[in-house]
Amino acid sequence: MLLAPALKVPLAVFACVGGLYGSLWVAAGVWDGTTVASRLSAQAGGVMQCVDGRLVYADDALLTRLTTDGRFQCTEWKITDGPDRR
Repeated sequence: MLLAPALKVPLAVFACVGGLYGSLWVAAGVWDGTTVASRLSAQAGGVMQCVDGRLVYADDALLTRLTTDGRFQCTEWKITDGPDRR
């Protein structure tokens, strides 16, 4: 089936933009996966410490918040050299 000449250019542009978006999406996933590993290996002997967090509940109902204990979820981490050695 032949495409009309008017459809060839928009289809090619769509394919290029889609390919670029897909490539960037894959690259971002690979970058995220390697960033943590490289930071941890650079900080040999380092310790990850929770800097900030929040309480998470099963749902946001007021009754649930009053009658159950939430669980703590860390939202920000920091890599330190470890405990002070004096």
